[in-house]
Amino acid sequence: MAVTKFLTRKTRLNTIIKYIMNGEKTEKMMYVSGVNCRPDTAIYEMQDTKKRFDKEDGIISYHLIQSFDGKEISPKKCHELGLQYAKELFGDDFQFVVATHLNTDNVHNHIVINSVSFKSGYKFYSNRETRDFIRITSDFICRENGLSVIKTPWKNKGYYKLYAKNNPYMQLVKKDIDDAIAISYSYKGFVSKLEAKGYYVSENEDTGIIIERDNSYQVVRPQELFGDNYTKEKIRYRIENKTYSQVYIPKKKYKMSIEEYNKFKQKQREHQLRELPALYILICILLRIDPLPEKIEIGNYRVPITKEMKISLKHLESLSKQAILLSENKINNLEELKSYRFNLEEKVRNLKGKRENLWRKRKRETNPEIKGKITHEIANLKALINKTNKDIVGCYEIENRTILLKNQLKIEKSKEIVKDKKKDKKKLRERWFLTFYVNCSIIIIRYLMVYYNLNGLQIMWSSPIRAERITMKINMNETLYAGCVFLGGTCANSTWRSELIEKLHANVPYFDPQVAEWTEADAAREDACKPVARFNVFVITGDALGTYSGWEIHEEATKDASRLIFCTVGELPANQVKGIGKIKKGLTRMGATVCESLDEIAAILNEAYATEK
Repeated sequence: MAVTKFLTRKTRLNTIIKYIMNGEKTEKMMYVSGVNCRPDTAIYEMQDTKKRFDKEDGIISYHLIQSFDGKEISPKKCHELGLQYAKELFGDDFQFVVATHLNTDNVHNHIVINSVSFKSGYKFYSNRETRDFIRITSDFICRENGLSVIKTPWKNKGYYKLYAKNNPYMQLVKKDIDDAIAISYSYKGFVSKLEAKGYYVSENEDTGIIIERDNSYQVVRPQELFGDNYTKEKIRYRIENKTYSQVYIPKKKYKMSIEEYNKFKQKQREHQLRELPALYILICILLRIDPLPEKIEIGNYRVPITKEMKISLKHLESLSKQAILLSENKINNLEELKSYRFNLEEKVRNLKGKRENLWRKRKRETNPEIKGKITHEIANLKALINKTNKDIVGCYEIENRTILLKNQLKIEKSKEIVKDKKKDKKKLRERWFLTFYVNCSIIIIRYLMVYYNLNGLQIMWSSPIRAERITMKINMNETLYAGCVFLGGTCANSTWRSELIEKLHANVPYFDPQVAEWTEADAAREDACKPVARFNVFVITGDALGTYSGWEIHEEATKDASRLIFCTVGELPANQVKGIGKIKKGLTRMGATVCESLDEIAAILNEAYATEK
C-alpha cells in the first residue's frame, strides 16, 4: 500500500535536496538516483536550467513523497518503484532526484522535481486533476507489482473516466470490449473473443475484470475506467439481453419452399447491406459489382466469402485510413510504427501542455478581444489533439493486428513442422520394416546353409571362390581354417577385399571377417582363424584408419612376422603418412612382407598356393 503527498516549494532548493540526500537516512547514499541530472550536482544543474530560460521566480520545485508499508516491500524494491513512478509522471522532460529513506518503520521515497523543463523551458503546473493523476498512477504501479492500495473514496470521482477518455489506448480497449459484447452469445464467448484479439482476461474480487495485453504493460480495469456498464454482471446482462434486428424467420423449419427461402435470403441481404459503409456501396454501384458476393474469382478459382471477411467490410473506412497513414508516413515495419506512435504521444503531451497554459492565460485575461482569440486557439488545439489521438488509435490497431498475424504465422509454421516430422517418422518406419525384412531373409538363408552342411549336402554355387568364402564363415572347426589366408585390416565400407578376391586363383582359400552386423560368433570365428592361417594379410585404407587394426598388426607381428603381409591402399591422411612409413620400416625389420599394391599381394598368394593345385 502506497500513500502519496505532493508539495510545492518556492524557496531554498538546496535545502530540500540536501535533506532528501541525507546519508544517515539513505544508507550512505545507497538508495539515491538522479534522472537527467547527477545527484551530487543536481542543485547546480537545476539552477542553471532556470537561469537559461529566465524562470527563477515562483514555484522553484515540487516535492513528492511516496510511502509504503515497511512489512510489504524491501528498500531496494521501494527505490525501483520510486524511479518507475517518477519516470511515468515526468518522463524525460524534467530533472528530478529520487531518494529512499529507511529511518522510519515505513520505507518511503522523496522525489524533488525541477519546476522548469530542461528541454522546452515550460513550467510544470499542478492542479486538482494533476494531484488525482499522481495518486492513480501510484495505485496502478502498486497493483502491477502485487501491492495493496488505499480503498478510501476519491475526492474527484470522475477522474478515472477522464483519464480513460484522454488515453487513446484505453479507448481502443473499450472499443474492443464493445465489439466483443456485440458478437458474443455468452460471457465465455465474450472472453474468447477478447483472447482472439490478443488480450488476457482475469478477475479480482476488489476491482472486477482485469484486461492485459502481451505487447503492453498497461493493465485495464473496465469497471473503474469506463463505468458500471463494464462490470462482469453488467457485461453478462448486456450479452444476454441484446436487441437483435428483425429478420424474417420462416415458421416451417424443414419444409421451406423456394419462394420463402428466396424471400428469407433477400431480407438477410438487406440487413447486411445496411451495416456496410455508404461509400463502399456507392463505389460498388459505380463499378457495377455486387457489394456482397457469395464468392470471389481469383484466377481460375472461386473463393467463398467467409463471415470474417464480411465483418471486416464494416470497418472498411478505418482500414483505408490506416493504409493512408502508413503510406503517407512511409512506415514499412513494426519498429517504425512504434517509433511513429511514440512521437505522436509526445506531440499530444506537448499540445495538452500548451492548451493548459492557454486556459490559465484566458482565466487571467480581462480583455474580451484577446480572450476570444485565446478561446479560438484552444479550439484549434483541441481539434488537433483529437486528430492525433485518432492516429494513435490507428497505430495501436495496426500494431495489434500485425502481432496477431505474426502469432498466427508461427502457429501455421509449427503445424507444417509437425507435418514434416510425421512424414519423416513414416519414412523411418518404412525403412525399418524393409531392413527388418532383409535381415530376416539373410538369417533364414544362413540357417538353411548350416542345415545342409551338417547333413553332408553340397551346395552348388556359380563361383568356387564364393563357395569357399561361405564355408569359411559358417564353420567353427579350426581344421577348416588351417592353411587359409586371413583378410584383416580396415573394414567399415571398404571394398579392397572384393578387389583382392577377384585377383586370387580358385585354389587360394581365404577367410573374410567383414560382415554387415558384427556378433560374438563372428569374433569367435576370427579368433579361431588367425592362429592357424598360413598368411595374415592386413590392408589399411585412407577412408578409415582404426586403432584396432593397428593393434592386430602389432599382435600378429609379435607372434610370427613371417606370416604377415602388410599394405596400404588409396591416399592416406596427411597427418598419418609419416606414422605409416615408420610402421612399414618396423615390420620389414621384424621379417614381415610389406607390399605397395593389391596386385603384389595377389601375386605372392597365387605363387604360394601354385604347388598345391
